[in-house]
Amino acid sequence: MIGEQIAKYRKQKKLTQEQLGEALGVSNRTVSKWEAGTSQPGVDAIPDVARALGITLDMLFGVEEPVKTEDIAGIVKKAVRDVIEDVLPDIIEEAMNDVVSAAFSSAAQDSQAYKLLVFGRDGNNSVRCDGRLYIGKGNPEKWLLFARDFNDSSLIGKYDAKEEAEADLKKVFDAYTAKQTMIKL
Repeated sequence: MIGEQIAKYRKQKKLTQEQLGEALGVSNRTVSKWEAGTSQPGVDAIPDVARALGITLDMLFGVEEPVKTEDIAGIVKKAVRDVIEDVLPDIIEEAMNDVVSAAFSSAAQDSQAYKLLVFGRDGNNSVRCDGRLYIGKGNPEKWLLFARDFNDSSLIGKYDAKEEAEADLKKVFDAYTAKQTMIKL
Protein backbone atom coordinates (compact mmCIF):
# COMPACT_ATOMS: atom_id res chain seq x y z
CA MET A 1 0.00 0.00 0.00
CA ILE A 2 2.72 2.48 0.96
CA GLY A 3 4.60 1.58 -2.23
CA GLU A 4 1.57 2.50 -4.36
CA GLN A 5 1.37 5.85 -2.61
CA ILE A 6 5.10 6.51 -3.14
CA ALA A 7 4.72 5.77 -6.87
CA LYS A 8 1.57 7.88 -7.16
CA TYR A 9 3.01 10.99 -5.54
CA ARG A 10 6.46 10.56 -7.14
CA LYS A 11 4.80 10.59 -10.57
CA GLN A 12 2.63 13.57 -9.60
CA LYS A 13 5.80 15.49 -8.72
CA LYS A 14 7.33 14.31 -12.02
CA LEU A 15 10.29 12.72 -10.27
CA THR A 16 12.17 9.65 -11.47
CA GLN A 17 12.94 6.83 -9.06
CA GLU A 18 16.57 7.88 -9.29
CA GLN A 19 15.79 11.51 -8.35
CA LEU A 20 13.68 10.43 -5.35
CA GLY A 21 16.40 7.99 -4.30
CA GLU A 22 19.03 10.75 -4.44
CA ALA A 23 16.86 13.03 -2.31
CA LEU A 24 16.50 10.27 0.28
CA GLY A 25 20.05 8.93 0.10
CA VAL A 26 19.01 5.53 -1.28
CA SER A 27 19.38 3.89 -4.69
CA ASN A 28 16.79 3.96 -7.44
CA ARG A 29 16.62 0.19 -7.02
CA THR A 30 15.46 0.66 -3.38
CA VAL A 31 12.75 3.07 -4.52
CA SER A 32 11.71 0.54 -7.17
CA LYS A 33 11.39 -2.19 -4.51
CA TRP A 34 9.26 0.10 -2.33
CA GLU A 35 6.94 0.88 -5.22
CA ALA A 36 6.70 -2.81 -6.20
CA GLY A 37 5.87 -3.74 -2.62
CA THR A 38 8.79 -6.16 -2.22
CA SER A 39 10.21 -4.01 0.58
CA GLN A 40 9.25 -0.91 2.53
CA PRO A 41 11.10 2.12 3.80
CA GLY A 42 12.31 1.83 7.37
CA VAL A 43 10.36 3.53 10.12
CA ASP A 44 13.05 6.24 10.37
CA ALA A 45 12.85 6.93 6.62
CA ILE A 46 9.05 7.27 6.36
CA PRO A 47 8.89 10.95 7.45
CA ASP A 48 11.72 11.74 5.00
CA VAL A 49 9.83 10.03 2.14
CA ALA A 50 6.69 12.05 2.90
CA ARG A 51 8.71 15.27 3.12
CA ALA A 52 10.53 14.54 -0.17
CA LEU A 53 7.18 13.96 -1.90
CA GLY A 54 5.61 17.04 -0.28
CA ILE A 55 2.81 15.07 1.34
CA THR A 56 1.55 14.26 4.83
CA LEU A 57 2.11 10.94 6.59
CA ASP A 58 -1.64 10.29 6.26
CA MET A 59 -1.38 10.69 2.51
CA LEU A 60 1.66 8.42 2.38
CA PHE A 61 -0.29 5.71 4.16
CA GLY A 62 -3.36 6.34 1.97
CA VAL A 63 -5.47 7.41 4.92
CA GLU A 64 -6.92 10.50 3.26
CA GLU A 65 -6.31 13.21 0.77
CA PRO A 66 -5.58 16.65 2.19
CA VAL A 67 -8.73 18.55 3.18
CA LYS A 68 -9.37 21.41 0.80
CA THR A 69 -10.67 24.76 1.96
CA GLU A 70 -13.86 24.18 -0.07
CA ASP A 71 -14.39 20.90 1.80
CA ILE A 72 -14.03 22.65 5.16
CA ALA A 73 -16.54 25.31 4.08
CA GLY A 74 -18.94 22.56 3.02
CA ILE A 75 -18.53 20.75 6.32
CA VAL A 76 -19.20 23.95 8.27
CA LYS A 77 -22.23 24.79 6.09
CA LYS A 78 -23.66 21.31 6.61
CA ALA A 79 -23.13 21.50 10.38
CA VAL A 80 -24.80 24.91 10.55
CA ARG A 81 -27.66 23.73 8.32
CA ASP A 82 -28.19 20.66 10.54
CA VAL A 83 -28.30 22.81 13.68
CA ILE A 84 -30.69 25.27 12.06
CA GLU A 85 -32.99 22.49 10.85
CA ASP A 86 -32.95 20.98 14.33
CA VAL A 87 -33.33 24.15 16.42
CA LEU A 88 -35.08 26.68 14.17
CA PRO A 89 -38.56 25.09 14.21
CA ASP A 90 -38.65 25.31 18.02
CA ILE A 91 -37.43 28.92 17.94
CA ILE A 92 -40.09 29.82 15.36
CA GLU A 93 -42.75 28.05 17.39
CA GLU A 94 -41.73 29.97 20.52
CA ALA A 95 -41.70 33.24 18.61
CA MET A 96 -45.15 32.55 17.13
CA ASN A 97 -46.53 31.74 20.57
CA ASP A 98 -45.07 35.01 21.85
CA VAL A 99 -46.64 36.93 18.95
CA VAL A 100 -50.03 35.30 19.50
CA SER A 101 -49.78 35.91 23.23
CA ALA A 102 -48.82 39.55 22.64
CA ALA A 103 -51.74 40.00 20.23
CA PHE A 104 -54.13 38.57 22.79
CA SER A 105 -52.58 40.66 25.56
CA SER A 106 -52.99 43.90 23.62
CA ALA A 107 -56.57 42.94 22.75
CA ALA A 108 -57.18 42.19 26.43
CA GLN A 109 -55.83 45.58 27.45
CA ASP A 110 -58.18 47.28 25.00
CA SER A 111 -61.17 45.76 26.78
CA GLN A 112 -60.03 44.55 30.17
CA ALA A 113 -63.49 43.64 31.39
CA TYR A 114 -64.16 41.35 28.43
CA LYS A 115 -63.61 37.62 28.92
CA LEU A 116 -64.50 34.69 26.72
CA LEU A 117 -65.79 31.45 28.23
CA VAL A 118 -64.07 28.59 26.40
CA PHE A 119 -65.29 24.99 26.64
CA GLY A 120 -62.73 22.37 25.64
CA ARG A 121 -63.45 19.51 23.24
CA ASP A 122 -64.06 17.02 26.02
CA GLY A 123 -66.65 19.33 27.57
CA ASN A 124 -65.02 19.08 31.01
CA ASN A 125 -62.56 21.94 30.67
CA SER A 126 -63.99 25.42 30.73
CA VAL A 127 -61.86 28.52 31.03
CA ARG A 128 -62.55 32.23 31.25
CA CYS A 129 -59.97 33.69 28.91
CA ASP A 130 -58.86 37.30 28.74
CA GLY A 131 -57.32 36.67 25.33
CA ARG A 132 -53.96 35.15 26.21
CA LEU A 133 -53.45 31.67 24.80
CA TYR A 134 -50.48 29.44 24.16
CA ILE A 135 -49.63 25.99 22.90
CA GLY A 136 -47.13 23.76 24.69
CA LYS A 137 -45.86 20.19 24.55
CA GLY A 138 -47.03 17.72 27.14
CA ASN A 139 -45.63 14.42 28.31
CA PRO A 140 -46.40 11.93 26.83
CA GLU A 141 -46.12 13.66 23.46
CA LYS A 142 -49.35 15.70 23.30
CA TRP A 143 -49.98 19.27 22.25
CA LEU A 144 -51.64 21.32 24.96
CA LEU A 145 -53.72 24.46 24.51
CA PHE A 146 -53.79 26.80 27.51
CA ALA A 147 -55.63 30.02 28.22
CA ARG A 148 -54.49 32.62 30.72
CA ASP A 149 -56.63 34.86 32.84
CA PHE A 150 -54.20 37.36 34.32
CA ASN A 151 -51.52 35.15 35.93
CA ASP A 152 -53.61 31.97 36.07
CA SER A 153 -53.24 29.34 33.32
CA SER A 154 -55.85 26.71 32.58
CA LEU A 155 -55.75 23.77 30.20
CA ILE A 156 -58.31 23.93 27.41
CA GLY A 157 -57.43 20.71 25.61
CA LYS A 158 -54.95 17.99 24.70
CA TYR A 159 -54.25 17.17 21.05
CA ASP A 160 -52.38 14.44 19.20
CA ALA A 161 -51.40 16.81 16.38
CA LYS A 162 -50.04 20.33 16.62
CA GLU A 163 -52.28 21.37 13.71
CA GLU A 164 -55.39 20.46 15.74
CA ALA A 165 -54.21 22.61 18.66
CA GLU A 166 -53.42 25.49 16.30
CA ALA A 167 -56.86 25.20 14.66
CA ASP A 168 -58.56 25.47 18.06
CA LEU A 169 -56.27 28.34 19.04
CA LYS A 170 -57.41 30.18 15.90
CA LYS A 171 -61.07 29.47 16.70
CA VAL A 172 -60.65 30.90 20.20
CA PHE A 173 -58.74 33.90 18.87
CA ASP A 174 -61.45 34.58 16.27
CA ALA A 175 -64.18 34.26 18.91
CA TYR A 176 -62.29 36.56 21.27
CA THR A 177 -61.68 39.24 18.63
CA ALA A 178 -65.35 38.99 17.60
CA LYS A 179 -66.19 39.55 21.30
CA GLN A 180 -68.29 36.43 21.59
CA THR A 181 -69.28 35.44 25.11
CA MET A 182 -68.75 31.71 24.77
CA ILE A 183 -67.21 29.14 22.43
CA LYS A 184 -67.33 25.35 22.49
CA LEU A 185 -64.48 23.62 20.66
